[in-house]
Amino acid sequence: MRYNRPNPPLHIHSLIVFATLFLGALSFCPRMVFGQVDGTGGEARLSPDAVDQLIVNIHPQQVVGAPLLTRSQILILDETSSLVTVYDLEADPITLSISSGTLAPTILDDNALFSAGVVNFLPSLVTYQGGTGTFSITAANSTVVSTGALV
Repeated sequence: MRYNRPNPPLHIHSLIVFATLFLGALSFCPRMVFGQVDGTGGEARLSPDAVDQLIVNIHPQQVVGAPLLTRSQILILDETSSLVTVYDLEADPITLSISSGTLAPTILDDNALFSAGVVNFLPSLVTYQGGTGTFSITAANSTVVSTGALV
């Protein structure tokens, strides 16, 4: 004689699926790093992580003579490719440059643009002047220069 086990209620299936998706998603979340604990003599001090990479993230379609559209960000990463969460744009501003034409303004030094490892410079109304075509925009601070983002 075979025993047929009844199906569990639908809400249990939903709960199992949700838990599986949620726990799986946690393993893909970027690690937020708030600094390294260092010190001597038992004292600990929180220090910002060193910037290792700047990644320019700009929407590829832009309009000459108008502020950059849609997405204008710079990701700031440390040596483990984690987002740097403590950064002072006033103390170490980021300078934008372009392979042809001009950008204005080119210096990002307002701390209000920085949040959780990302400099969102869309509010700065950075505007491109020059010819049409595909150009490379790079970002640099006092120690790191990004690779170019094509726009």
